[in-house]
Amino acid sequence: ELIMVRKKDPFWQYVEPVAEGRFKCNYCGRDFAGGIPRVKSHLSGIKGRDIDICLKVHEDVQAAAREAINGVKRKQKAEASSDDVQISALDATNGTNKRSKVEACSGNFDDNFSNAHEKKDGCMLDNLLAKFALLNDIDCNIIQSSSFIEFVNALLEFGYSYNLPSCSKLKTKLIPNLGMEVAAYVKNVKSSWEQTGCTLISDIWCDDIEGKFHINIISQCPAGLVLLGTFEVSKNDLSSTYFKEIISFVIQHIGPQRVLQFIQSDAQQVELPGPLLHKGFNHIFMTHCAACEIQLLFGDIYTGIEWVRATFDRANFVVDVVYEHYAVLSL
Repeated sequence: ELIMVRKKDPFWQYVEPVAEGRFKCNYCGRDFAGGIPRVKSHLSGIKGRDIDICLKVHEDVQAAAREAINGVKRKQKAEASSDDVQISALDATNGTNKRSKVEACSGNFDDNFSNAHEKKDGCMLDNLLAKFALLNDIDCNIIQSSSFIEFVNALLEFGYSYNLPSCSKLKTKLIPNLGMEVAAYVKNVKSSWEQTGCTLISDIWCDDIEGKFHINIISQCPAGLVLLGTFEVSKNDLSSTYFKEIISFVIQHIGPQRVLQFIQSDAQQVELPGPLLHKGFNHIFMTHCAACEIQLLFGDIYTGIEWVRATFDRANFVVDVVYEHYAVLSL
């Protein structure tokens, strides 16, 4: 009777089993959970594989571990490519020229883009970005955010050697650290109010679907900007009295002596007649947002001058037509 025995992986010689499902590295002496894939990841020196890399491993062992990992990847891609060939052949036999969905998602697609940095092909990078947004259901407006632009610029400056952090490190270390930085920033801004005071800014936007107004109260001072609170109010309930109570609550929470000015930046959303500050806050200077007033002025011009309205409507129509025909945008 023949008994098939699976050959022991050679990388076990570089670690020592310490318990069920755990191993200790012979080079750095650190203890980890997992099996041979994590052993190879630890020894390979490749970051971003959800395990700390060994800093004391010999170069030949590290190179062998790296090659073992890359060999598995090449095997998986080769198998995917083989499947694509079979599916394409089956399509040809059936008399169809349609490309299989499996082929579209094959490893060959990734291979074509893996050398984008070598070819300096901006279209390839654009397609990679589009693929990232599509597969992760990300709002395309992210490319206009300052944080995304800052990350891309920093990545370009750092160079090709940058390795992404692991998911575990991102969740347990990087994001919590960022949260602490934000908390420290807010604390510093609030502490500066004793010397400089602050300006309160109200921002109202309406959710027509839910029938609610969202009121954001923001503080601004030389040290920075802080969102103090957000209030949801039904469209039928918002009034001058209600709004006055919200502002009064925020001012009392901050301390009236720390508030120097109140800016209402929501005139285009809702009309609130009468004074919006209690009489006890006479020292607080109240003004309307200049940008909102200019927007209202443009609205009055559009309504009152016929040729301006006609010109604007024609221009708006042209913009709508252009954005409805993507071929025009690509010219």
